[in-house]
Amino acid sequence: MRTKAGPLLILAQAAGNMIAELAEDAGSCAIFGTFHMKPLPLLPPTVTVHSAPPLCIDGTVGRLWSWFRYLVWAAAWVVRQPRNAHMLLFSNPPPLPILGYLLRKLTGRTYTVVVYDIYPDLLVRIGKLRKTGLIARLWRTANRLAYGAADHVVTLGPCMVETLALQTTAPIVVIPPWVDTAAVRPVPKDQNPVAREYHQTGKLTVMYMGKMGISHDMETMLAAAARLQDTPDVHFMFIGAGPKWDTVRRLAEGLSNVTLLPWQSERVPLFHAMADIATVSLEAVASGVEVPSRTVFAMAAGAAILAVSCPPNDLERLVGEHGCGCNVALGDVDAFVGVIRRWAENSRELQACRKAARRAAEHAYSREVNAAKMLGLLRT
Repeated sequence: MRTKAGPLLILAQAAGNMIAELAEDAGSCAIFGTFHMKPLPLLPPTVTVHSAPPLCIDGTVGRLWSWFRYLVWAAAWVVRQPRNAHMLLFSNPPPLPILGYLLRKLTGRTYTVVVYDIYPDLLVRIGKLRKTGLIARLWRTANRLAYGAADHVVTLGPCMVETLALQTTAPIVVIPPWVDTAAVRPVPKDQNPVAREYHQTGKLTVMYMGKMGISHDMETMLAAAARLQDTPDVHFMFIGAGPKWDTVRRLAEGLSNVTLLPWQSERVPLFHAMADIATVSLEAVASGVEVPSRTVFAMAAGAAILAVSCPPNDLERLVGEHGCGCNVALGDVDAFVGVIRRWAENSRELQACRKAARRAAEHAYSREVNAAKMLGLLRT
């Protein structure tokens, strides 16, 4: 695939499934980033992957240093590419759109920005930056220039559009996260080797799988698990990694209805398919600046979604719009437990949510629909 301007360059420090699938569908393109999932994606020969400094998640200094190294290497890589190449810049690392602006001014290159996390807003909300401080003000000014000079600005949901609109007057296109619904799909538990391995074939499995970060309310889920120990048919699975891993491990100690596992990158579709209920969390500080993309993977596997968030946000909107589950307030353990008990006793309601989740994944969040939207946008 070629954009109207020329070949396509995809830049993202930490590349994942969505970037691999986009590149595969695009045809001829080059990626500057690092794939961390296992097994590594099998990309066609028309796609080249160029090694990049990986993202460091060990502390603020390490993360900032890894951002800086990536940006320097990315600039050096881009200037060696054809001048008419179009850059697709993911906000990963967050300052990457600013690099796109500088390259456009210096070399005339064109670019599209995809905003997955909105900075500096997230850092302001978690107390890392002052809203009126010099760094935050300079960052917003740089963003305004970067978004204004881009051919297109893309983000994940309407609430994120509202947040971005405070930083730019440029038109913003919504393309939600997508999932390969052929690869991630429902699998009956008695046919799922992972469900058999972890003795879930006769259980109602409540699963959290993904990053255990500062914007995820793990505490409410674990408090609910503690209360539901009197319901032996309900089992909680926590799978992932991140800053809250130690918190989850500490709170899960002694709970017989909880299994805690590190990230299971090689069997992700089967783990998703093991869930009857998928829990997804978004802390208040992340409302309007993030969308948990793993939600659509759980939906593709046919899991009902139990969201823990503070409306309004794109997660709560997604669940309500598609009737694929429900949202409970952050910290509301009573409501969380109540939903689990209700679905455990009312299989008809649970199955209706699960079917709605799969249907929404196929029609609104599939790779076929949304990767095509992205490629179509790049051609305009």
